[in-house]
Formats: sequence, C-alpha cells, structure tokens
Amino acid sequence: MVCDKLKKILLCICFAFCVFAYSVYAQQESTFEKISFSPAENLNIEIFPVEKNGIQCVVLPSFASANDIILNFSVTDAVVTLQNGKELLSGQSLDLTALCEQSNPFKLGLTVSGIDFQQSLSFDIYISQNVPAMFLLSENPTQQGREWVESSFDKSNKAKGNMLLVDKDACVIYDGALTQIKGRGNSTWAGDKKPYQIKLEQKADLLCTGNDANKSKTWVLLASYYDITLMRNKFIYDLAYEMGMHSTPECYSVDLYYDGCYRGTYLLSEKVEIGSGRVNITDLEKLNEQSNEDISDFGDLTLKKDKTSNGATYTYCEGMKNPDDISGGYLLEEDHASRAVEEICYFYTSREKYVVVKSPEYASKEQMDYIATLYQELEDTIYNGGVNSNTGKTLEQYVDLNSLARCYLINEFTKNPDGFQTSSYLHKDKNSDIFTLGPVWDYDLSLGVARIEEHKPSETAKGWYTILIDRQRMLYEYEPFRDEVNKEFYDNMLPLLRKKISGQNESTSLDFYKDKTAATAACNYLIWDFEKLSDKGGTLENNIKHLEDFIVTRTEWLCENVKLLFGETKAQLESFVDVPRDAWYYNAVMNALEKGYFDGYGNASFFPDNYITKAQLIKVLYSMQQAQQNGSDTSVQTQISFTDVKPTDWYSTQVLWAAANNIAKGYDDGTFRPDEPLTRQDAILMLYRFFKNPRVYNNNLTKYTDFKEISFYAYNAFCWAVENGIVKGFEDNTLCPEDNITRAQICYMLLSLSE
Repeated sequence: MVCDKLKKILLCICFAFCVFAYSVYAQQESTFEKISFSPAENLNIEIFPVEKNGIQCVVLPSFASANDIILNFSVTDAVVTLQNGKELLSGQSLDLTALCEQSNPFKLGLTVSGIDFQQSLSFDIYISQNVPAMFLLSENPTQQGREWVESSFDKSNKAKGNMLLVDKDACVIYDGALTQIKGRGNSTWAGDKKPYQIKLEQKADLLCTGNDANKSKTWVLLASYYDITLMRNKFIYDLAYEMGMHSTPECYSVDLYYDGCYRGTYLLSEKVEIGSGRVNITDLEKLNEQSNEDISDFGDLTLKKDKTSNGATYTYCEGMKNPDDISGGYLLEEDHASRAVEEICYFYTSREKYVVVKSPEYASKEQMDYIATLYQELEDTIYNGGVNSNTGKTLEQYVDLNSLARCYLINEFTKNPDGFQTSSYLHKDKNSDIFTLGPVWDYDLSLGVARIEEHKPSETAKGWYTILIDRQRMLYEYEPFRDEVNKEFYDNMLPLLRKKISGQNESTSLDFYKDKTAATAACNYLIWDFEKLSDKGGTLENNIKHLEDFIVTRTEWLCENVKLLFGETKAQLESFVDVPRDAWYYNAVMNALEKGYFDGYGNASFFPDNYITKAQLIKVLYSMQQAQQNGSDTSVQTQISFTDVKPTDWYSTQVLWAAANNIAKGYDDGTFRPDEPLTRQDAILMLYRFFKNPRVYNNNLTKYTDFKEISFYAYNAFCWAVENGIVKGFEDNTLCPEDNITRAQICYMLLSLSE
C-alpha cells in the first residue's frame, strides 16, 4: 500500500518536472514579434506596419528623415540581419537611403535567424510629404481604442487619451491630454473611413494662426471619404473665406495615426459652433447654464412638443428658466427629417422643413417658440414673393441678403446635393431679427461627385442646379435677391475663381492644392480602397484632372449664364436640373408631365436616362387609361395573384389591371418581376397590347441592320411602332430591341402617339 502511494508521488514529481522542463524549453524558443518604426528619436512614437495586398507597408510622417529611422522589435534567442548582412538591434537607427536602391517606397529586407527557424521579412516604407502628422493614443487602447469608438452606431462611445501634433518640419504644435475622442458626422460615419471629434484638455490654436480667438478645445477630423482627391472641402472653405462668408472654418490636411496605426489623410478643421474664432455671436447656451445652476444634468429634462401661432412645430426642454434676453444667439442647421428627430431641440415648419437648434442644445419652451416663429416668418416671406403677408416685412428684414446670395452661389457653383438640404447652417445673434447664412460645411459630395442615384444630375459641370430646388426657386422670384446674386458673382466670386484657375494667387491655386495633397493622398490609398471609391478613371491623377476640369468648365459656364438668369430681366427657370430646353426629349418629357403620366424625383430631377421598370411603365399606361375614361373606375374584379406582388405595394392595383387586360404577363414560376428593367421590344409590346393589337400594314423591317435581333413575339409590335412613327431607329440604322429602354425614350414614344 505504501509502495503504491510512493509510486504515485514519484510519478507526480516526474510529471511536474517534465512540465517545468517543457516550459523552460518553450521559453528558450526563438521568437520575433511586435515590430514598429519610430520616425524621430526625441518623440515617443510607434508606427506599426499595415498589410496591403499581402505586402507589409509602413507610412511615416512627412517630418521623418529617411537616413534616421528607428526600428523597434521584440526578439528572443534570434539574430536580426539587414539586407546588407549586418546585424540589427532593436532601437537602432537605419539609413534607408543607403540600404535601399529605390525610394518611396523604400524596400527594406530583414532576416530573422533563431535556434529552430529562419524567417525573411520585407517592408515597403513610404514617407509622406507636405502635411503635419497627428498621433492619437487611447488612454485604454485594449478596451476603449479605435475599434471600440468606431463600433458605436450612434457615436456614443467616447474615449480619452493623448494627442501629439507635429508639423512637416518636426516642430511640435500640440502635445497633451484629450478629454474626448468620439465619432462624428452623418453619411460619412457610414463610410469605412470614420471621421472623429476630439476635445483638448486645454484650449489651443492648432491652426498656428497666432490669434488667441482661434484657441479652442473642440476640433474635428474630416475623413473626406467620398472625395477621392481629398481636395474639395479645403478648396471650397478657402473660396468661401476669400468671398467673406461669415465664420468659414479654417482647416488643413494631416496624416492621422491612431493607436500606432496609420489611418490616412484627414482634414483637421474647426468645428461649427458658437465661440470666438468660430461663430462669434452671443452664447445663449452658456447663459442658460448660468440661469439654471440648479439643474445638474440637462439631459434629464423632459422633452415636449408644441406649436407656434404661425404653424411651426417644435420640441423643447420642460422646466428651464430663461435669461433676461432670449433673442440670441442661435445656431441652426437645416437637416433631413430622419436626422433632425434624433436631436434634442428641433422644429419643422408648416412646409415640413426640419431645422435643428445646434445651440443652445437644450432650449426652453419660450426660446424654441421664439426662434421657430421667426424662422417660419422667414419661410412664409420667401414663398410669398419676398414680403410677409402677416407682418408686412420684406426678405431683407429677416435675412442678410448678401450672406444668402453668397451661400447660394457656393452651392450652385459646386452643384452641392446637400445645399440648403442638410449640413446647411444659419445663425442669429441677440437684439436682431436678421438671420445670417453660414458657415459653409461639408462639400466632399460636390464638384462632380455623385455617390447615389439621386445626386446623378450634379455630375455634369454645365446647367443650373441649386436654383431649381425647393425654396431657391421661390427666392428667384424676388428681384433684390437676383440683383445681389448677379453682383456677388461678377464682383466677388468670378475674379477669385479665375485667380485660382490661372495660378495668380499661388497659395490657393488649383496647382497648390494638387501639389500639397498628391503625396499624402497616395499614402491614403495604401489602406483605403481606391477602386471602390474612384469613378473617374483608374488613377488618382485622373480623378484630380476631373475635378480641375469641372471647376474650369463650371466657372466659364456660370460666367456666360449668370447674367442671363440673374440680370435685369427675369428668365423662365427650367423645370428639372436634368431636362434642359435644348435636349431632344424636352418636349416629350414636358408633355408626359403635363398629362400626369410621369412624376419627377426629389431635388428637381427627372432622371431621363434611367431605365424604366415593368411596374413603372404599367403605371404610365394605367394613367393613360384613366385619362381616356375621364377618371372612371379601372379596378379589376378578377382574382390574379403573383408571388412577388403584395397588396400593399404601390403598383399592386396597376399590375393586376395590366395582367387582366393582357398588357403584361407573369412568368411560369408565379412571379411578375415588377422591378426588372424593360427592354425596348418588351416596352413596345406593352404599348401595342394597350392599343388592342392594331393591324399592321407593313411588316418589313429589313432596312434596319439588327432587325433579326427582334424576338418573334415582339415583331408585329415593332412593325406597328415603326409604321406609325413611334420608333424611328437610331443614327446607325439600328432598332436595338434588346437594349433597356429609358424614361426619356418612353416619353418620346408617348408624344409620337399623341400627335
């Protein structure tokens, strides 16, 4: 028995010894890990490699010297040698110019040799140029680092940390604590490259202007994710500033490093907020805090709704006391309804224009009633030809006409889809009933960029855009506004644009922006998907050329046309931004609209080149049928069902009518496929059936080179369409029966049918 116990004890001791021996052996295994680069010995900076297409890339800031780069790594029982065969120690300085045959990228090779392994490593090392570098370091990188901040859909995850800002000449601009690192933005927050807001522990002038008024705690880092050139926001902010637009944000590009990882090129910018050096008006939010010292957290206040006497609906914070004067200052942002309702205090007008009160963020009932009433009066004045029918005041008594004209011109020049829609600011100081437009904000989706279908008409550099949308069309009716736009363009904006284009003003010329941005942009696309974003050709240079061409063409087009539209004689505005009067389809589209067969889209767009779907054409034919029957009932009693057509779909009634009248059919699998684009032959067949399969007298289409491509089932329909001048063929003598048909082409066919 004792012997058995002794054996067990000896076995345990033996097992423990084996575990210990193995652990010692394991600890002696060769390892190599955690490699980082330091661009300067006197700055505590670590930059980690990033992988791009299987290659380890390192992006160093512009102040880095290629002949003095420090390589840091952890190594156990291994020797690291350089590509020239010399041994390398962690923390040792490298001369890349001597080691590498090429530059930018410098190709650095290492060999790690240990007891039981040998590994070859290679790095492409890039050095940025011309811009400062910002290094954000989270207070708790493991649990509240960059990924944690970015994981917050509502941007509520707020981290603390430190920030080091170093200019291109290695001079430290800021080195101190951050009380906040958080996400910001709306559509840009949905992009892969996230924008941020940072808050310094102490106010600082990060712009290095030497003006104490520019010292602030809060700054923003704009990602410019949708602007492949990374130039648009800076170009427009500078133009607005030179034009004299109130409180235009100042900014410059930086290379951003977040927790040691390179994150690309960002625009370090002032935030749109009330304060000296920003929107310099009375800080009503601070006055509210002083008047409500008994409220420890304004976020605990109950939100309620009410309505002004002139029809605006607003939310307010219940239980707040007011300072003596509630007339200002107010900072407002016009926004989309879906975004506005997520804010604390906002209002919407009788015409459902949503406006967020950005400051004061927490506003009392009296304050919200005051500012919403005044804004509603402004809107009513615009829609009543420039004079308010209730107060008798003119537009100039509600808004600074010069700021309105300048803001309009900025948005018209850039063809900004967000102009006067979202990210559109205005403000009002105390002791005044006058609103001032500005600051300008958010122009990465402008100057020829259209990321979504709704913005497609903004791509071309010619044609009117902003003046045709919503209130701007109403503003055009007011002669003093037209006069101010005409004067501001020719006396102020046009000379500035021509100086930028010609290079006369070197520090704000197109070449200056290009040269300043080119190197940092090239580094930016080492980690961000260039091909995913680029829609103007396969290179960064092509995208920059597209931007330059847009600016030049837009400038000259406006130079010729502003005097025609805003001169002494008021002209007739176009109906849509994408249906010019000289277009071949203009009369056809106007005819279809007048008869109610078609509708436009938002932002004064018709989208004439969009393909029409099966359901959309059925809706047109259904409207034609109702017009022929003077609006009498065209509903269908027969029970017809398709698996992909629900009773709640907008087209359900029309689809059942078309199926019952043999105008359009479903498929053998029980589907109708209402959203599929129609080919020309299928659209013509539906028209043919709508007119009860008229007799065809001439079925010879051999004069068209592609007549054999017409399907048998649609041949008679095509013959009928050609015979009656509904289809005339293309210039190359083709009918293109299998091509998808556009909205403009359908309108043209309908016009031919009505003649």
